Amino acid sequence: MTRIILAVCLIVAIVVIGIVGTVLVMNMLKNNDDNQTPALPKPEPEYSVLRKIRAVTIGANRVDPDAYGGWEGKLPDCEYDAMRAADLWESYGIPTITLLTQNATRNKCYEALKKSISELTAGDLLIVWISGHGGQMPDYSGDEADQLDEYVCAYDGTVTDDTINKWLSEVPEGICILWICDTCHSGTMYKIGPPVFSKKAMSSFKGQLILISGSTEDSYSISTGRGGVLSNALQKVSPKNKYPKEWFDEAVKLIPKETQQPQYVEYGKITDEFRNGTIVE
Repeated sequence: MTRIILAVCLIVAIVVIGIVGTVLVMNMLKNNDDNQTPALPKPEPEYSVLRKIRAVTIGANRVDPDAYGGWEGKLPDCEYDAMRAADLWESYGIPTITLLTQNATRNKCYEALKKSISELTAGDLLIVWISGHGGQMPDYSGDEADQLDEYVCAYDGTVTDDTINKWLSEVPEGICILWICDTCHSGTMYKIGPPVFSKKAMSSFKGQLILISGSTEDSYSISTGRGGVLSNALQKVSPKNKYPKEWFDEAVKLIPKETQQPQYVEYGKITDEFRNGTIVE
């Protein structure tokens, strides 16, 4: 009987020791986990987004034939481009004004730009995304080497690069503008690139502008029927955590060279914060 009692006591002791040992081991493992060096944070971009941003998106599926000699200029997907662009910027909490077809008049486009700019100060960013028709007309001001002005089609009439430069002359010093123009003949829409640009426009513009255009000044931007080629590519690669040139370069990789040749051009005194800073985070 004594032997049985001793055996039972021995078994109980072994079980208790096992339980205690297990608890001690688990506590040691937990303490080791707690004391491990935390994972290194993801490196921050060279410049972070610490600014106010506003956006204007414009898309016209047709124009007023009374303003264009009977031509309606029907396109299937410019409104689609503008609405997707608005959805993109609003997903980052950016207040956005969107003008579609009949609302995309010259005056409303100007007022949208003016209102957005009025809410910004130096270092802040305005994003403009235009999808529609673009073209060329005789240059009556004499500031184009090819004697042609580039223009975009508002619903009620053309808006030339000279007019856009006049609008931009009202931009306060230091404001950044990212201008996306998914139209034909958009490569030097703002007197930015070769072969020549307007001295008057250069002297009056105080902001900083980066242009991403769908084509060169003498070529075309393609519609797929479900978005412009440039707009689709920019949407696919996303601007998140990218600086403007990086976003452009990644989008261009998706566009066959034989299709169209998007352009990236800088205008004004571009700061490193704008050129190398992320668009959105």
